[in-house]
Amino acid sequence: MARTIARALSDKSDSDIDIPRIGLGSAEYYDYAYDIIDEYYDGLIVILDEIDMVDNAEGLLHELSRAREAGHTDAYIGIIAISNDIDFGQKLNARVQSSMRTTDFVFEPYQSDQIEQILEYRRDAFHDGVVQDGVITETADRSADEHGDARKAVDVLRIAGDIADDTDAEVVSPEHVDKAVKRAEVNRVKETIESTSPQSKLVLYTLGRLTGSNNRRFRTSGIYSQYETTCGDVGADPLSYDRVSQILSTLALMGISESHQVGGGHKQGVYLEHQLIKDKDVVMKAVVESDERLSELHNGTYEI
Repeated sequence: MARTIARALSDKSDSDIDIPRIGLGSAEYYDYAYDIIDEYYDGLIVILDEIDMVDNAEGLLHELSRAREAGHTDAYIGIIAISNDIDFGQKLNARVQSSMRTTDFVFEPYQSDQIEQILEYRRDAFHDGVVQDGVITETADRSADEHGDARKAVDVLRIAGDIADDTDAEVVSPEHVDKAVKRAEVNRVKETIESTSPQSKLVLYTLGRLTGSNNRRFRTSGIYSQYETTCGDVGADPLSYDRVSQILSTLALMGISESHQVGGGHKQGVYLEHQLIKDKDVVMKAVVESDERLSELHNGTYEI
């Protein structure tokens, strides 16, 4: 993300600074960005859409929010961070919350009738008579009930059409909507984890494998032990315990899992427990499809 910001600033300012596409660390890309800011800007606003999907979002927000205070630039930097997770700000660590000093604006989700009206405008993407009666209403009702996001609703309708086409069906039916809802959720999880490291995918896969039908919570130590087995299965070198713990915190920040601090009593002290908050099968299918090593481990698929 540091590279993206630096290159975007260079493009917008018509700077002559040549920023390498690869080969530098985040700190060096930030140095390029601050040089451009100081030369061309008195202040700027950085807009970060879907910040909950950005790997190491906390590091990014902390860097930008403290840039002037830390002496990296004389310019004022404002941040607009957009997230579908209403609790995203509260999940940030105390250091980031302190430096950000946020003001929250919550946009109300769309209601069913509003989503239905939006979807009706998309009916012309299909041939006449292909979309069965009730399909758009069903899609709107389910979308309003689950998330209230019009963009996700449009995506579900599109996927329902793709599923009907793939199965040579003559019409798009409510049954196709059922399958499309789950497929869309898999796609969203895949998009979320796409920017994460291969090791993060192994940690997420491990948590998914541990999760049973009761979706209980697991201590970091238990996850790490199973993670080492997963690494052995795919021929990867395991990371340190502390690094895996950091990855689990990042997954929680991305809204895939959540972490709870638990007091284990006098002899056990305080420790963290983790659990998936997304459907286990959706997460497993997404992570298996996003990593070739895990795909081979499952013979190319994970059925849901």
